[in-house]
Amino acid sequence: MAGAIVLMLTGCAGTPPTFTVVDAGITARSPEGAVVTFVVEGQNTTTDPAPIRTVTYSLMIDGQVAFRAERLGEVTLPAGGVQQFRLPVVVAPGPDGAAPTGQRDYALSATVQYEAPGSIAEALFDSGIRRPTTTFRESGTLDFGS
Repeated sequence: MAGAIVLMLTGCAGTPPTFTVVDAGITARSPEGAVVTFVVEGQNTTTDPAPIRTVTYSLMIDGQVAFRAERLGEVTLPAGGVQQFRLPVVVAPGPDGAAPTGQRDYALSATVQYEAPGSIAEALFDSGIRRPTTTFRESGTLDFGS
């Protein structure tokens, strides 16, 4: 009976937040590499705030993994609202020792761990029983200049 109650409670997380990359650009550049900053907009359609706990993300450039990281979310999506946050990426020089240049295709993939609303969901999250996640992916072209 207790197992059925926990299963029922962990299955009631509501609608997960959604995420969209609204901007991506080179924010720093040097001979050693470049910093790309992705501005992500999270949308929460529930009637409760949704704290973002961690974001695990990776960036592929021209089909090759260029960066992987996990960082604290440090943001809460407001009830029925949107909130932007930034994901910085450091792109190191390639095997030839040169920093990337020109137009490059990219794919950003992320898994966002968030806290579902309610005191029971919070207790389940804190105890490690249920930590809901959602994912997003964005692709496009970045201009690394010459």
